[in-house]
Amino acid sequence: MTTELQSLLDTFASRLAVVEGKLGVAAAAGAPPAAGGGGGGEAPSIAAFDAYCAAYLDPFVAACGASVPELARRRPAPRDAIESYIGGQDFWANKIRVKYKKTAPAQTAFCDTFKKLIQELMPYVKEHHMAAGGANDLQSKGLRKVTDDQKTYKKEYAGGAAPAPKAKPKVVARKQTVTKGEPKKTLVGKKWLVENQTKDCGVVTVDLDAAEGHKFTIYVVACYEATIVVNGKCNSVTVDACAKCQVVFDSCISSFEVVNSKSMKVQVRGTCPSVAIDKTDGILTYLSKDTLPITSFLTSKSSDMQVSFPDDNDDMVEAPIPEQFQHKACLKDGKPSLTTDVSDLYSH
Repeated sequence: MTTELQSLLDTFASRLAVVEGKLGVAAAAGAPPAAGGGGGGEAPSIAAFDAYCAAYLDPFVAACGASVPELARRRPAPRDAIESYIGGQDFWANKIRVKYKKTAPAQTAFCDTFKKLIQELMPYVKEHHMAAGGANDLQSKGLRKVTDDQKTYKKEYAGGAAPAPKAKPKVVARKQTVTKGEPKKTLVGKKWLVENQTKDCGVVTVDLDAAEGHKFTIYVVACYEATIVVNGKCNSVTVDACAKCQVVFDSCISSFEVVNSKSMKVQVRGTCPSVAIDKTDGILTYLSKDTLPITSFLTSKSSDMQVSFPDDNDDMVEAPIPEQFQHKACLKDGKPSLTTDVSDLYSH
């Protein structure tokens, strides 16, 4: 396998050298010599690639042959955007892992070695195949500027006026429809109402009295790209119909709740016993060290939920809140019952 790849790389290097010579582009510093160029030894990039293939490609090919024998006759095709494929392969690989976890270990080995193959290719490419001047320099060095009289359409329309360039259609920015009126921050009884705030309003703060603040509730509604900060302990915080907002508060006696929202970030600086997420797509909740042992999450009809909290070294770590579950029907004492477990997708 490595011999075939070496031959392919040598051929590519030779052709690239010819193109660079015609364009007057100097080879990038540290680039491997073309085949037959008398380099006087194996280039570091080739040695590193051989090591990469031996460690990760060969196990992957073996796993291919074990799981799907007809794939053993095929050679993996190169990919330009390596990192972009990791998430995609995880999506499909997790389905394979769940289906064959107990019945076909070869299928799981195929998934694991394939992911490792892609991951380990990135450091190799980063170290050995980054041009010193970048892609822009490679494209522009040695190229001749084309004057107006040399442009193709000038020759085609030499007998008359050149056609006027077509005007590009104006792109109209999509207007956000979250806010529904003028920004307001009002106190109604024991409730602070924060509505229609945007990033143009700056940081919106609600300051609560140390002695009476715990009696007040905060209601944030119809805000877009806004930052709301609640200073002091309150009874509860509710966020409704907001998008791309950041909400920071000290402590809540009862709960924080977010509903009908998108792309939210929430930070608990003090403590909060309950976080409720309903009909929300995209939310990252930051928990303090003090609230971590007592905070529970209640979620429904929501997606892309993450929670971030400090580990034993006070470094922030992140974990997904499961969206997929496994349910099994059974009889318990003669009555219908249902058991529910988190999907195996979250065990990897």
